[in-house]
Amino acid sequence: GRAVRYIALRALYFDHNSDTAVVASSFPKPVASSKPDIDALFKFGYFQYGLLLAKAWANSYKVDTGSSRPGGNDLFFDSLQHLLETYLLPAALQTADDNPRPTLDQVHAGLDCTETGISASQVVAGRSCRSADVQKQVLSAATMSLVRKLTLMYTSGETPIALDVASIFVEQGQALPAWLEQLLTGAAVGSPNGLFAPLSSQNSSVYQGDPAALLKLYTKNGLFAEACMVVASTLSALDKDGKSRDERAASRLPEKGDIDYVPYNSIDLLWNLIEVVSNKGVLAESQKKKVLEARDQMEKSLEKHFELMKISAAGMRSARALRK
Repeated sequence: GRAVRYIALRALYFDHNSDTAVVASSFPKPVASSKPDIDALFKFGYFQYGLLLAKAWANSYKVDTGSSRPGGNDLFFDSLQHLLETYLLPAALQTADDNPRPTLDQVHAGLDCTETGISASQVVAGRSCRSADVQKQVLSAATMSLVRKLTLMYTSGETPIALDVASIFVEQGQALPAWLEQLLTGAAVGSPNGLFAPLSSQNSSVYQGDPAALLKLYTKNGLFAEACMVVASTLSALDKDGKSRDERAASRLPEKGDIDYVPYNSIDLLWNLIEVVSNKGVLAESQKKKVLEARDQMEKSLEKHFELMKISAAGMRSARALRK
């Protein structure tokens, strides 16, 4: 931990924009005092060093106390969330004030130091650009690539970073990128049994989505058409073996894990909210049309779901009768 801390602070010390006196005073301090240093590293664009120091801080705390979760919050993932929310997403979405950090080279360094996903070579187009606007767009794209990489790498059943990232997109009035919505709905891995249940596997580090949470996020923020499409797509999704629910309806048995969860209360709330806003003229005509069309798709998927439930119930009775 001390070695990581020294290397990270050294990068910050030689940055001409940092306060060298403050950084110098941090060198003798223990790893346990790393929180402000981690924020400083993030602020000046040294993302990889900040994350390394956050990991060392969490490990040191775990050695000392037996846990890396003071108050139930994991120190490393709190730091990662802070990085995404305060520095990376504002830069990626171009909502931050003009700031010389991060530079494109720093974002590329962050991409190169992560283990999987997009490589820096895929976002190098702007390195030789002279136009300030183009450079800004390239920096935004590169930073978004880093957001994607970190989100895919660190989202798990225990640490749903993807949902935090989605919340920031929605709060900023931005549509979720396809990769993020697919991650949250479970489409990226194929829909397993359970429909809207928080999807998990025997390995809790493997994240398989949480469509119910995405449904609530969309509904809470007035994105009714998007919420309807989450319901429709989840109810009609293929399973991880590429089979539709129609194909499996007659052979589903609860004792084999074929148990579905559908958040009917959340869907009823969504339906009623759409009724209110459409009847009171809150929405523009084009938006109203879009929402009502999405609700129609949701309604059709629910009708199909109830039909399949009847088939499954009949198949279950037949299967159990044959066993007797």
